Amino acid sequence: MAKSEYATSKDMLTSLSNDLYSECSTAKSALSSLPVQQLNLSGAYKFLSQAGDYARYLSKKEEITAEEYENIEKLL
Repeated sequence: MAKSEYATSKDMLTSLSNDLYSECSTAKSALSSLPVQQLNLSGAYKFLSQAGDYARYLSKKEEITAEEYENIEKLL
């Protein structure tokens, strides 16, 4: 079962959002350091950037809607 299913408080959801943001940042850094230029990784990099931005946005909200909660579950 995913951590997000247990995250019922604002603090827990903020922590999960921050974790997702951190993981996206780490993955972006790893992609950037790959020596293989011929691979088209721009789509993956863009997705990680957007997922990280969304996680950061959610971590600053006072209340998360049901739709946003579902979105973070999908991203996790």
